[in-house]
Amino acid sequence: MFHQLDCLIMIRRKVQDLASSALEPGTRSFRASPDAESVLDALGYCFDYLRQSLLCSADSTLNPVAELTVDDDHVLITDGNALWQQCRDTSIIYDWAARSGQPSKSPLVHLQNQGS
Repeated sequence: MFHQLDCLIMIRRKVQDLASSALEPGTRSFRASPDAESVLDALGYCFDYLRQSLLCSADSTLNPVAELTVDDDHVLITDGNALWQQCRDTSIIYDWAARSGQPSKSPLVHLQNQGS
């Protein structure tokens, strides 16, 4: 779980960096950074890791179908908001990680104890 969250944080930060300041002035191309290749490799790895995690823990619950009227046309859509999902209790994992005594580079291990 922590590795998945670390990957999401890294992806989010890199996407935010690209969106806010990645365009070369006067062009539509991205600036090259010295570690661009290793960052792209890590991002590719993280996307694949998350893909595998999602596949392994996929929820096979069928979403109900709802009817939506748009400009006098009746359209059938899947309504995922009408369904209550049961999630795992992650506090058990946070507690174990905090008590394990294993050093962690991830600040996420300690977030649960800080009320986040």
